[in-house]
Amino acid sequence: MRPFNSKDGRLIIPSSHTADFTGKNNSAKSKVLIWLSHIKGKYRTARQLHDETGVNYDYLRSRLSFWYNIRYVNRKAILPRKGRPVWAYEIAERGEHFVDNRLPVEKRNEYVSDINLWREQHK
Repeated sequence: MRPFNSKDGRLIIPSSHTADFTGKNNSAKSKVLIWLSHIKGKYRTARQLHDETGVNYDYLRSRLSFWYNIRYVNRKAILPRKGRPVWAYEIAERGEHFVDNRLPVEKRNEYVSDINLWREQHK
């Protein structure tokens, strides 16, 4: 991937590495990106993503901005009547690449099962 400027003006030079999926490494990101890929074209807030995937809400609130900054997700503001905007997210091209090319098939199947189990238990 070629170098790019982040939204805050920093130059990001991507480095080659292999994503690690041992233990819980990359599980939350994978679940969110799998779900956003599944509902491609629709935006979801952190609360909605928690409700739909089971990923910890506080973790999502802290990581979604980071994933936006490194171009895994796109976001738009949902403007409330007063106060700060609420952000909603959709999968970006780089996020799709992660799901399609970086995520091992057996881990993807495991995460899809986890999402389905969560959704069954929390209907």
